[in-house]
Amino acid sequence: MTDLREKKIIFFCTDIPDIKIANFFKKNGLKIYCFHTNLISYFIGLFIFPKNFISKKKRLYKKNKKIDYLAKNNFANISGRLNVRECIDCYYATLNKLEILNLDSSYVFFIPSGRHMHHQAAKNFALNNQIKTLYLNYSNIPGYIFLDPLGTDANSLIFKKPYILNKINPKKISYEKIISKFKNIKKQQTKLPQQKRIFYLKFTKFIFFIENYLQILLGTCSDRKVKKIFDKVNISNSKGETIRKFQHKKFVFFPMQITTDIQILQNYKKKNIFLALKDAIQLAKKRGFPLYVKINPAENNPNLVNKHLKNLKAKYPYNFYIISDKSVYEIINKCEFVITVNSTVGLESILNSKKVFFLGKSINFLL
Repeated sequence: MTDLREKKIIFFCTDIPDIKIANFFKKNGLKIYCFHTNLISYFIGLFIFPKNFISKKKRLYKKNKKIDYLAKNNFANISGRLNVRECIDCYYATLNKLEILNLDSSYVFFIPSGRHMHHQAAKNFALNNQIKTLYLNYSNIPGYIFLDPLGTDANSLIFKKPYILNKINPKKISYEKIISKFKNIKKQQTKLPQQKRIFYLKFTKFIFFIENYLQILLGTCSDRKVKKIFDKVNISNSKGETIRKFQHKKFVFFPMQITTDIQILQNYKKKNIFLALKDAIQLAKKRGFPLYVKINPAENNPNLVNKHLKNLKAKYPYNFYIISDKSVYEIINKCEFVITVNSTVGLESILNSKKVFFLGKSINFLL
């Protein structure tokens, strides 16, 4: 932190959590300038940070196969937030803005997640201009933020070279206390941090729908587009083919991740949670156990999830069960082992001495 206080930080903000973290660094003595990936973040930032930037659409640019590939495989395109053309627009708009700012090595880029095309542009700009970049991963343990020079999750330096953890041992950090805190939080948790109420979802959707028109007026490029304001916004439920208590002494647990989870879309080869679920059913079946599934309460497409789960229940009536009323902590402790793509539940299971099968890339399997 001491060295960073001598630098000027360009913090790439996408949402309110990013703004809160950027403000945290600002309060701790860092010179924070915010580069916003949408107008909502930008307008909020105007009241908090001394300098705020946002990219404007660049009308003309040369076709580039590498950028086309990045856009096609970018989180925003895969999740349906933007199409390929819009992703490419975001890339060049951000690159153009950074070039106009004429930044040098006295700056450092702080990039949360690195999943947006704005982030890809910032990454390439930094590489070409000798600008140091740090990626931020917000921990599920309150009070902790992970910074990495290469990326987050499966793109991080720690994932690629886990042995460096042996060289990192901050004196003020007690790993035992962190693990104990995490286990206690999960044990007492009744709602996920990312779970949202229906009013919040509708309000957010309405705001981003309005932002679509502001983008046209101001010529900016946002990280998402809401094309229909009257789509029904659902909160996950577990109605239908569900059970409320354990019907088997031995079973395997598969915690559902949300359908648009970046961990699924970018760190799982098949890029689809339902294909992962089918693999989990077969894996549990081979070992002679039924599979218990719990819907993620933060899921924004519960009707789609329930439809798939109902079909799987009809296909595997004695090998597949959807459990509704038991907590994740209780299910973990009752099951034989856990199958997950790369959910945090995998880490929670490991810390509770349960065997875990990871179907996707996850730093947790290194533990």
